[in-house]
Amino acid sequence: MRYCHECEAEVGPKATECGECAANLIGSTANSQGPAPSDGGGILDSLRNLFGGDDDKQASTEETTRASTATAADTTASASTTTLTDGTTLTDPAAFQHRSLGKQVLFTVLSLGFYTTYWCYVTNDQLDRGTDKELRPLARTLGLFAPPITFAVFWFMSDDLQGIADQSNIVLFVCAVFVPPAFWYFVQSGINDIAVKS
Repeated sequence: MRYCHECEAEVGPKATECGECAANLIGSTANSQGPAPSDGGGILDSLRNLFGGDDDKQASTEETTRASTATAADTTASASTTTLTDGTTLTDPAAFQHRSLGKQVLFTVLSLGFYTTYWCYVTNDQLDRGTDKELRPLARTLGLFAPPITFAVFWFMSDDLQGIADQSNIVLFVCAVFVPPAFWYFVQSGINDIAVKS
């Protein structure tokens, strides 16, 4: 695997331009060693990279989005993006699907709880498609089945969903671990609100 010499993003073996920073890779010696080691983030950074939602990508995406939003607001008032309370930008509100809370309870009971796994995947997929966050929905869903990693998955989901649920990431994390129905209610109600508005 190769990495960009400018931003250390992963690039394909035949890529001519970095997808993250648009650096020209032709004639450059793209780093095949990988990104430089982090300055102390350790296992949490590794898990964040595995499950998506890299903070550095998020910050650069937010800066780009702010600049493009300001330009779009200057040129056209109707072409605006929505920024949530946690700074997440909704790039495609139509990606969020309204789901009946009652039907979800019924499906969870009928499937003996397996519906919740499907719901976690769908929720992360909607978040990936509908916001400026770069997530890996399948990796997060599979991480739910590895007990030590489950807490990291819950933390990352809580952190990424706080703007949608309109709750702090700590409240969402505590609910996800100790009162899962409350976590589900906060998140699904927030998704339903976004789906109704779009």
